[in-house]
Amino acid sequence: MKEFARKNKLFLQFIAVVAAFFGFDGWKTLKAIGAVLASHFDISNTLLSLSWWTSDVVGIPGARFFLVIVVIGIVFNAAFTIRTRNRPLSILSTHLTLQFRNGGAEAIATRRQVLHANRPGIAAYFLKITHDAPNGALKLDAAAKEELEVWLEHPRNLSVNPRITKIGKLREIDMVYSSALPYSWILTLLPNWVLEWGPQRLPGWIDKYLVVQHVRYVSVREYDGDYAKFTASSPRYSHHRISIVLDFSQDLGPRPHNASEITVFRRLQNAVSEEAAIQTGTPNVYQITLAPGLTKEESLVVTWKRH
Repeated sequence: MKEFARKNKLFLQFIAVVAAFFGFDGWKTLKAIGAVLASHFDISNTLLSLSWWTSDVVGIPGARFFLVIVVIGIVFNAAFTIRTRNRPLSILSTHLTLQFRNGGAEAIATRRQVLHANRPGIAAYFLKITHDAPNGALKLDAAAKEELEVWLEHPRNLSVNPRITKIGKLREIDMVYSSALPYSWILTLLPNWVLEWGPQRLPGWIDKYLVVQHVRYVSVREYDGDYAKFTASSPRYSHHRISIVLDFSQDLGPRPHNASEITVFRRLQNAVSEEAAIQTGTPNVYQITLAPGLTKEESLVVTWKRH
């Protein structure tokens, strides 16, 4: 409920102002307006007449109701087509956990994302992984002979296979799905705060169109400097909800001692705003939550001092 109020703040304020305005006279004005509308509702041969709506059109009873439904559907479809015309995917939530070891010399990154397609035919998801530290690199898994692991949690009838292009420290990854992502235009009509409940907590006819994907990799020599830095960016899509967990619970080397030693900044072009990391219920584990997420071309910069 708190999240709904935050996202619909202006609408709720408008309702409160209207209620206060009509409440000044004990709702007498609103009741009078209602009585006038009720007395003038049945105007013959106009759209305010019930008989006009129920009369036959070209021999079809109730055809006007059908026409209104079609018009409303076209308007809604046009509005949401425009809304998602440059967004083939909607990223509903991103949860990233960084587990540090050996003073930051090794960090296990696990990313979980919930998304859905805004158009048919989406065959893959593209992402980049790079390192800023001079010696930072991805660790090769000895058993799998791969630098990263990807898998899908939902839906069960879909799988994913990574296609990786190596350019120095940069990794360009196409997460290629076994078939095109499930698509329904209905999801574009639903508010994101509703879709964020899924999967598993939404009706099956909605739930089946949501995709939950995971990416896991290990970075070495990336966060073991005196000042460590992590950067997340959103160059193409808005990310509606982002949660980042910094887990130092298994790190026996130098690390931050409390949440105040972790600085969090959002950067959108030349504008910079500050966020905060908070201590979780587990010692040496901190969380950063961006309920509004990141907008297109916005980045998040997290730094901390190791001592």
